[in-house]
Amino acid sequence: MPAAQSRRSRRKKKLLDDSITHEDRQKTRKKIRDLHQRNREQRTELENIKNGLLIERFEEAEKLNEEEVHFPSEAMVELENQATLTEIADNGIKGRAQSVDITMDQFLNGLLDRFSDGEDSIDWTEVGKVGAEFLAAVPPTNFLSGQIKKDFVPRQQKQRSRQKKRKVDAPQTAPKEVQDADKEEKSHTEGRVHQLRKLMKRGAKEPVNLYRVIVNPDSFSQTVENLFDLSFLIKIGKVRIVMSDEEQGVPYVQYHDFTKLENADTIPKHQGIVKMDYKLYRACLEKYEIKDPFVRTRPMEQE
Repeated sequence: MPAAQSRRSRRKKKLLDDSITHEDRQKTRKKIRDLHQRNREQRTELENIKNGLLIERFEEAEKLNEEEVHFPSEAMVELENQATLTEIADNGIKGRAQSVDITMDQFLNGLLDRFSDGEDSIDWTEVGKVGAEFLAAVPPTNFLSGQIKKDFVPRQQKQRSRQKKRKVDAPQTAPKEVQDADKEEKSHTEGRVHQLRKLMKRGAKEPVNLYRVIVNPDSFSQTVENLFDLSFLIKIGKVRIVMSDEEQGVPYVQYHDFTKLENADTIPKHQGIVKMDYKLYRACLEKYEIKDPFVRTRPMEQE
C-alpha cells in the first residue's frame, strides 16, 4: 500500500475510533471553546506578529486537532478556531506592512548596499535567492523603470503655467445680418397676426369653421402660416375655439376678447394639437369647396 494511502487509512480509522467516549468528546469541545475564547480576548496581542504568540497559538491548535479531534462535529468547531487565527494573522500582516515607513530611495539604496555587483548595479540573482525563502509561489514578472544609482538625481519637472482664459464678460452679439433678418421676420409675423385679428373681429363674431379660416386654396405654405398666426391669437386671448354640435369633432373659432373681462386671469386655459399636412390640406379644399381664402393671398416675395 502506498505511503499516502496508508496515512489516509490511519486518519480515517482515527476519526472512527469507537473507544472515544461521550465525556471525552465533551472535554475536547471545551478545550476548543476555551482556546477560541482566549484568541478573541488576546486578539490585539496576537496581531503583533513580532512577539511570536500567534505562532504558538497556531501550534497549540494544530496539536489539539491532531491528538483530540476524532469526529466531524468537533472538527467543524475547530475549523472556526483555525479561521479566526487566520483572520488575525492576515490583519497583523497588513498592519505590519502599513507601519513600515520606507521610501523608494531608501529601498533601492539598501539593495545596492547588499546586492551590488561592484558596477553600481544590482545582482538580481542573489536578490531572488534571498527572497525565495519568503515566497510560497513563483512571483510574477515586474519591471523597474529608471536608473538604479545612488548618485542619481531625478529630473526636475518644470511647472507649466496655465493658459489664461479669455474673458467672456463682454456682451455677445450676433452678426448684423442675422440681427436684421430676425427683426424683419418678427415684423412680418406681427403684421400677419395684426391683419388676421382685424379679419376675425370683422368676420368671425359668430363661430366659423377653423379650416375655412386658415386654408388658402392658392398656397399650402400660407395655410400653415395662418394656422400659426391663429394659434398666437388664441394664446393671447383674442380668439377662442368651440366644438361644433353639427359637425362632430370639427373645431370652430370665434373672435372673443378675453383680455377685457374682469376675471381674465382666472379663466382656465387648455391646449390642443391641430394637424395640418398636405393630405389634410387637399381634403379640406374638396370637402368644404374653398374657393376664396379668408385671409387674402400674400405676394410670394413676402412669404
